[in-house]
Amino acid sequence: MTLRIYLMASLLFITSEIIQAGTVLVAPTKITEDDYRFNSASCGLQLDVNPKIGGRIAQLTFEKHIVVMPYACHGDSYDGRAACNGSGSTFWTSPQRAWPVASWPPVASLDGGTYSVQLKRKHLVLTSASDEALGANVEKDISIDESRCAVNLRYTINAARSVQLAPWEITRVPRGGIALFPVGETSKFAAGPLAPRITISTDAAIAWFDDTNSPTLNSVGGAKLIADGRDGWLAYVRDKTLFLKKFADVAAEAIAPNEGDVEIYPGDDFLELEVQGRFTSLKQYEQLPWNVEWRVVKVPKSVKIAVGSESLLKFVRDELGIH
Repeated sequence: MTLRIYLMASLLFITSEIIQAGTVLVAPTKITEDDYRFNSASCGLQLDVNPKIGGRIAQLTFEKHIVVMPYACHGDSYDGRAACNGSGSTFWTSPQRAWPVASWPPVASLDGGTYSVQLKRKHLVLTSASDEALGANVEKDISIDESRCAVNLRYTINAARSVQLAPWEITRVPRGGIALFPVGETSKFAAGPLAPRITISTDAAIAWFDDTNSPTLNSVGGAKLIADGRDGWLAYVRDKTLFLKKFADVAAEAIAPNEGDVEIYPGDDFLELEVQGRFTSLKQYEQLPWNVEWRVVKVPKSVKIAVGSESLLKFVRDELGIH
């Protein structure tokens, strides 16, 4: 039995090495105690992570253009209700109504607590404290593959007791762009405050949110667009730059209650691009891993950036490898 386990472990290690062979990872650099930085000159990407505030991505720039809103709170103190906290990219568990605090603010240990830091083969691995009320903690594994100019994010929920939840990534981007994603089960599509700016192309069932003309439409009482997406992607175009999230599609019946695997929330000076994974029951000590890939690329001049643009949709699909 010991030999069999050893051989299986060796095979997994070799397979992992083969999978990783084609990648060129960017080593993160410790700038300060609250700033670990990935810098890829060839991809035009700079990504900063703050372990002291929720292990969140504190900023992402592409060729000096802001892609992810810089974390706006000063100092090491954390206040989940503060307006400045609506910045960077963070991680929660879904559904929101199951949080120990009921609805707001977010679970502090995940959103704003100090995460431990490890550097593993050019991966930045951050681990939160265990939250007794939530019954779990979270590990974030962040890396950048320079060969594909891809930001790879692997989130793992570790259950301390039996829980039922879904992974949830929340990314704040500057307003003034166009968001788009394919729509799945239409009965689960709730446009909320974005209804006046949403167009759904009937031929491809793509939802388009236009925030380009006057990005001042804000949420009232936390309402937002909630939807069952399709094909596992959410895109945002601004400053002739495409920001693309790719994740495993979730069947409509496997989405957390009253949630969507794609959600969009308009804030005062930011837009939240949110994606969720499968609603899962975990027993004590079980884990729920979930991967999200980010891509940031310049949109060619030949592509028309507008709601319903066939050339823009084709460009997005080409970047996703969907033909």
